Amino acid sequence: MNTQIKLLITSTLALVIFLVYSAFNESVEEAKFFRNAENVDEEVKSDREIEKRVKSQIVESRIKLIPASVSPSYDVDTENKKTLKVARDLIGTSLLGELEKSDLETLLMDQEQLSWAISKIRGESEKVFALESELLRMDVIVYLDAALEWKGNPSKNFLIGEVKTLLSEYEPNPNLSERLRRSFAADHAELSKSLYMHEEDKALELEAELNGTKGGAIMNFARNFYFMENNDEKRN
Repeated sequence: MNTQIKLLITSTLALVIFLVYSAFNESVEEAKFFRNAENVDEEVKSDREIEKRVKSQIVESRIKLIPASVSPSYDVDTENKKTLKVARDLIGTSLLGELEKSDLETLLMDQEQLSWAISKIRGESEKVFALESELLRMDVIVYLDAALEWKGNPSKNFLIGEVKTLLSEYEPNPNLSERLRRSFAADHAELSKSLYMHEEDKALELEAELNGTKGGAIMNFARNFYFMENNDEKRN
């Protein structure tokens, strides 16, 4: 009888120790998982900070999936390029929550960021054609298009002024390769098209002002192309 009781007590203690160990081990593994998944520091972070960090990590991981030969160069990152990456990711999201929508609007009204984006289209620092630079400028066009599309953008008039200056100063540099000149011309045409799409009256007014200039010619091309596309869509 005593032997049976001892066996029962021993078995019970072993079971209790096993359950406690399992629960402890599971808690440790769970903690490790969340620390690795979210890269959360020891101190408590706000939900907004965690979401921004995770969102940035998603952008970084997507960029890494693109072959190096066609990937925009973000190796030597600036704050503007980081902001562009986050904005581009948000613009490409079909359904935005209230927090994400607020984040995107903050980026779209940022006048310093808008000026930087316009400077990329101006391309003064580019002397030779590079696919990574062209892809970066394509992301910039998407960003500027979204800023023009947002009807309530408090910085819209500022941006339109920047676009007007950009187009009025447009003059192809004969010292650049034909491929790079064509690339810059395409950027200016895309931006002009965005202006026609979202602010048609102001675009028509600007084209009239720039009549006889290279910028005016770019706008004329963009307008004809835009309205041709619109008519095709209506017929279909």
